[in-house]
Amino acid sequence: MSPDVDLTVPKPGRHALRDRLLALDCRLFETAAARNWPLAEPVLPRLSRSANHGVLWFAA
Repeated sequence: MSPDVDLTVPKPGRHALRDRLLALDCRLFETAAARNWPLAEPVLPRLSRSANHGVLWFAA
């Protein structure tokens, strides 16, 4: 029998690109979350509801 291996844990080593992309993603999220988006307020709840049950993916 082989031991259980957790494939979700990143292996130690060179992950510089992944780390930079994750840091960029975090900065973009923080920037977008800090902004005031008055025109997005009526759109985003509808967009979120349309994503339920894959409707948004089907439309795409």
